[in-house]
Amino acid sequence: MDNPTLRQLPIDQIFAPQNFGDGSPSSNLFAFNSINNRNFRYIANTILNAGFLQFDNALTNKLRVVWGLRVEDYDQLLGSVKQYDPRHKHLEQTDYLPGVNFTYKLNPKTNIRLSGSQTVIRPEQRELADLTLFDFELNQAVQGNPNLVRTKVTNADIRYELYPRAGETFSAGVFYKYFKDAIEQTTQSVSTEQK
Repeated sequence: MDNPTLRQLPIDQIFAPQNFGDGSPSSNLFAFNSINNRNFRYIANTILNAGFLQFDNALTNKLRVVWGLRVEDYDQLLGSVKQYDPRHKHLEQTDYLPGVNFTYKLNPKTNIRLSGSQTVIRPEQRELADLTLFDFELNQAVQGNPNLVRTKVTNADIRYELYPRAGETFSAGVFYKYFKDAIEQTTQSVSTEQK
């Protein structure tokens, strides 16, 4: 049950015992309904194992390169352990994420840096769960999407660095990011007949 007037109370009063009832329409109080349908029960488990290999090479007196590879092995189970259950979603992925950083010394106090890397953004379990939950910050129902995939991000930047004195730094740079399969929240209007 819900009561918009009660929702407007200050945070220290809203959860007072007198604001909760038995769920009858005449009580006009907050109430919790028991959920006995197994479709509202789900499990979730995520395991991420990762390793990183990095090298630091001075190619010349002025040029240094730091480069490496991060490997992430991702295993996620969501919904149900039974494969025949339509809520079952099991995802196993291995990502190879390279990174490189070139530093060129123009003089003892000035550097130019050029770097590039690949990263990933994975959907949260709540974003994948095929459940509709109420988000109190947005004041609306939010539903997950079990068809979401991870976002692959390509990063690049170039930066000018100046070190005028000990403990002082001045830098200016530009960066580029490319998101493949970005995860975005969308809003869908629902008419009163569909509620």
